[in-house]
Amino acid sequence: MPGLKKYNFADEISGLPVEVREHHRARRVLIRLVPGRGIRVTIPMGFNPEYLPEVVNEKRQWIEKTRQKMEKQGIEFSGAPELPREIFFRATERRIRVDLCPEGEPRLLPEEGRILLRGADGADKAVVLDLLCGFVRDRARQELVPRLLQTAREVGFYPHGIRVGMQKTRWGSCSEKKNISLNAKLMFLPYRLVDQLFVHELCHLARPDHSARFWDMVATFRPDYREAERELGRAFSYLPGWV
Repeated sequence: MPGLKKYNFADEISGLPVEVREHHRARRVLIRLVPGRGIRVTIPMGFNPEYLPEVVNEKRQWIEKTRQKMEKQGIEFSGAPELPREIFFRATERRIRVDLCPEGEPRLLPEEGRILLRGADGADKAVVLDLLCGFVRDRARQELVPRLLQTAREVGFYPHGIRVGMQKTRWGSCSEKKNISLNAKLMFLPYRLVDQLFVHELCHLARPDHSARFWDMVATFRPDYREAERELGRAFSYLPGWV
């Protein structure tokens, strides 16, 4: 778990609070917008916090532009998100009850049909939310990867590797090395949209562009892809605020 530190800035950035954390793998300062939390700045271990206001202020224009783009997709940044009492994975039509236990060190204990979230009241909410997001990633690896491979058998294109993360803006991508990355947040989308994303990225294994030939290839497997692609562009509205 990366160390969490809070530093005082002269003012908020674009009206959003700033949270700073150190991470042993960070090699440079990284800035991202987190729904319900504001701006998260990840810094390398030992970075001098005196330089943070200058670094963050230089990114004001990018922060505001990114915020506006994400808010148009239905993503909210105001207020801290409430901890969920239920997680609904639309992709698999599964509901998981979340039982909050205020005592103990922050820990997530998965059980059949529910998860027990210890330390929900005493710990920093960001730490608890990170535990929940880790649970989403784990379930995505278990559920989405086998389904992607099943779709690969259908279309006849196979990735060299599959990665599951928590990307900010992309549902998925295909690298030059023919590795496919999936966003774990796909678990919250209807499966018909997840399936379209699968076909889209698998076709990139053969056609690494968005040419007419690429879309013709997509159409051979999913003739009604246009509507699904449009829905994917608006699909961030499916995401709960805490994720």
